[in-house]
Amino acid sequence: MHSHSKDLYDRHMAELVKAYLAEHPNPEVFGFLESGYRELWDRHNGIVGVVVPRPKLLPVGRAAARAAARSHRE
Repeated sequence: MHSHSKDLYDRHMAELVKAYLAEHPNPEVFGFLESGYRELWDRHNGIVGVVVPRPKLLPVGRAAARAAARSHRE
C-alpha cells in the first residue's frame, strides 16, 4: 500500500503485523513486531539498519543496442 500519509501507512502495517502474528504457528518468535520504534529503541539502546540502494534497471535487447550506440557517439 502506497500512501502520502505516514500515519495511514503505519496503521496499515500494524494491521498486517497483527494478522500475520495471529496466523503464525509460533508468534513469540516475531513478538518484537508488536513493539513500536520508541519501545524497541529504549529496550535495546538503539536500532541498527542497513539501507540497500535500489538497483538500476539496465536496458536489454534493442534498448541496450540503442543505449550502446548513443554512448559510442558521445
